[in-house]
Parts: sequence; structure tokens; C-alpha cells
Amino acid sequence: MPQLYWSIGFEIADYQKLLPWWTDVVSGTNVKLYIGQGAYRGVDAASTSEWFGGAELRRQAAMNRANSSVSGYCMFAYNSFIKNKALADLIKEINFSGESTNGGVFPDISMVPQRESIEFVASLGIIKGYDDGRFHPYANIRRGDFVLMLTRMFGLPIESGLSNFSDVAPDMYYYNEIATAKAKGLILGYDGIHFAPDDNITNQDLYVMAYRALAQMKGIGTKTDESVLVRYTDRDMIADYARQAIAYFTETGVFTKNIINPMTIADRANAAEFIANVVRSQE
Repeated sequence: MPQLYWSIGFEIADYQKLLPWWTDVVSGTNVKLYIGQGAYRGVDAASTSEWFGGAELRRQAAMNRANSSVSGYCMFAYNSFIKNKALADLIKEINFSGESTNGGVFPDISMVPQRESIEFVASLGIIKGYDDGRFHPYANIRRGDFVLMLTRMFGLPIESGLSNFSDVAPDMYYYNEIATAKAKGLILGYDGIHFAPDDNITNQDLYVMAYRALAQMKGIGTKTDESVLVRYTDRDMIADYARQAIAYFTETGVFTKNIINPMTIADRANAAEFIANVVRSQE
């Protein structure tokens, strides 16, 4: 029962990275894995904190449920619930059911904070579920898969017979989508030759790719005031090439929090929320 009392995206102890690390530790053994959650962090949390209102605990509980190697979890500390009735009620709520009971699109997103955004982009056909009928909200996104989402987001007609990056094989299911996006100038690749479609994509690379696509497809202005980045507590981690894109999405209201997690690998839930906010900001 490892004590994972840190938030998702916390630089030196990222919950999203520690959880799969522990599942690897018990893999192939007869050891059952139970995760210790830092419920106490929700007591008297500031409104600017990721722990405020229970959002972080909801995300972590949903992430646990999505991981078949996790047998359960516990909340520390008991006196936190004595001090905070709202926290106690939250724990009861997120433990009541891990499955959707109200006709939702995917059965594994009922406790996911980004549920509404996931259902919204799914209704537009931008992001689709897996063959098992689930969404897998905390699965990482590969660069090629995000190109698929971009082409669907813009309703881009997919062409065949176009030249492609040298590392995108013709038998890849997103071959034509990547080739079309390349031809339209939506994506540049690493050096104009390679794209690394199977690599995971970081949050800031996802934002940059979407920003470039908007510039090409919508003709958005490219003049942004980068001083708006001062609001982010992790602004020093933003790469120079990503500052303009993040500033633009900040100015247009796509981002509303005070942390951006630029170097974190993008997952499907957060990508869905980002895409939903971008679509609405362009209406």
C-alpha cells in the first residue's frame, strides 16, 4: 500500500507516473496493490489548489479504477473526515459506484471530472472509444492519434497518395490523415522528415500542434501577449516554442487553471477537455 499523497502533474512526484510504476512493481507477483490517497490535502485547500473541491481525489480515484492492477485504495487520514463533512461526503460519493448508471456514452468516465467534455467531443466524432466500449480516460495519447483528432476537429477531407514523413509507414491506420495534415501545413514534424507518430505527446506539444492547425485552417491571429503566462505557477517549464500557443489559448479562455503541466504526457481525458474548450472558443 504505497502512500501516493501527491497530485497529478506534481513535478518531483507525479501521481500519474507513480501509479504505473507501482503496478510494474507488483506485476507477475501474487501481491495485491492498494493505493494510499492523500485525502487530508483536501482539508482547507485554497480555491487555487488542485485539491480544492475534491477534483484531484476524483481524478485519482478514476485513474485507480481504470488500472486493472489496482485492487483498491484507502484514504488518509481518518480525522480529515471528522474535520470536514464535505470531504467525507465526497469520499462516499466517489466510492458509491465506478460505473455509469445514467446512460452515459462510456461506462468508465462517470467519476472523471472531464466527463462532460469527453461526451461532447465524442458526440462530434472527434475522439472515439476503444473496442471494449470504454474511453480509457487516462491512457496516453500518441502523436499520430492526436493528428487523427485534429483532422476530425476541422472536418478535413482526407486524401490518399500524398507524400508523408519517412517514419510513417503506409500500413499505419493514420497514414493518410498524417499525410493530409502535412500537406495542409497543419503539422511540421521534428525536422520536416520525421514525425515519430508512435511517441507519446506532451501537453505543450499538443497545444502547439493545435495552435498551428488553427492558424492554417482558421487564420487566427498570431500576435499574442506572452505576459499572460505569469498566471501559471509552472510557467518556467514552458518551452520557448510553446509560449505563443499557450498564451493564445490563455487569452481565448481555453485554459482556466493556474497550472499548465507543459511537460506532462497528455492523456485522453485532458485532451478531450482541451479540444472541447477550443471548439467552443471558436464558435
